[in-house]
Amino acid sequence: MIAALGRSATSDSTGRFRLDGVRFGIHLVEARAIGYRPARQSVTIVPGDSATLEFRLKIATVTLPEVVVSTTREEQLASTTPLSVGVIREQEIREARGHHPAEIVNRSPGVYVSNFGGEGHATAIRQPITTKALYAYLEDGVPIRSTGFFNHNALYEINIPQAGRIEVIKGPGSAVYGSDAIGGVVNAFTREPSATREAELFAEGGSSTYLRALGSASSTLPL
Repeated sequence: MIAALGRSATSDSTGRFRLDGVRFGIHLVEARAIGYRPARQSVTIVPGDSATLEFRLKIATVTLPEVVVSTTREEQLASTTPLSVGVIREQEIREARGHHPAEIVNRSPGVYVSNFGGEGHATAIRQPITTKALYAYLEDGVPIRSTGFFNHNALYEINIPQAGRIEVIKGPGSAVYGSDAIGGVVNAFTREPSATREAELFAEGGSSTYLRALGSASSTLPL
């Protein structure tokens, strides 16, 4: 960009420019370009003649405005959170008693967890199924594995059938949950302790000698 006398002109692909209708006399011409330091030259315009200028701009460091990212892990209403968050409540988890994590996590819209036929799975949140490390799996906010690895047993290593709730962030969450949270986050929370002593036992059986039992006990001790 070339400026003089309040007028400006943009150079072409070869760097040439032209300012017409400039009054005769001495003028100060300034050249500017993004990423370069401005340069100024004075030129004398003679009636009926033209003047040629050549600028050599020096590279300058471009300083971008400071960006501050702040976040918190405090409890917050999903309706006031600027993210797409799906919450699977404790009652839903108790009713499902899923044998495979997919039977519970898939209750969140926009989330698909495949079943490899055993304990394995692959996750797809707003994108196709992949074996890349695009999702963070946490229990009470703590990652269960190191970053950078695809884990097809991730959800099976979390006590999902007895979780208090499951939160699914649909979209990037790396600012809070680390580099694996590119595509989304699955965070399972342990049930809150009971104010009084309580115990629970759930057992089921099926064909081919299938047996499964889930037991828990909870209490709150005074400090």
